[in-house]
Amino acid sequence: MADKCLIRIEKLLKKSSIAGTKKEEIISLIKQSVAEKKLSNIDEISVDKISKEVSEQIKLQKKLNKRNAIENEIKIRRLTELVLTEFPDNPLEGLTAIMVGSNNRVVAARSSAAVQQNATVNHWLLDLMLN
Repeated sequence: MADKCLIRIEKLLKKSSIAGTKKEEIISLIKQSVAEKKLSNIDEISVDKISKEVSEQIKLQKKLNKRNAIENEIKIRRLTELVLTEFPDNPLEGLTAIMVGSNNRVVAARSSAAVQQNATVNHWLLDLMLN
C-alpha cells in the first residue's frame, strides 16, 4: 500500500510546478521516513520477541545439559559395573575391552567403542541406501 501512495505522490509531483531537485528530495524524505517508521516498529516488536526466544533457548539448553550430564553419569556407572563384574581380576583388561575390544571370552569382550561406532555407521549407511 505504501508503494501505491508513493507512486501517486510521484505522479502528482511530476504535474506540479516544483523544481526537479526538490521533487527528488521530497520523494527521498518520504522513503526515509517510511523506512524509519518500519524500523522503529520492528525494533519494538523484535526486542521483546527475541528476548523471549533467547531466554527460552537458554532454559532449554540448561535442561539439555542437565539431561546429558545425567545420561553420561549413567553410562559411566554401567561401564564401571561391567568392568568390575566381567573383569574382576584384571580391570585394565576390562578398560581395554571397552575401548577397543578384547580376545577374552567374556560378555563385554566384543562390545567396544570401536565396534559400536562401526555398527552405527553401517546402520546409517544402510538407511541412506534404502531411502
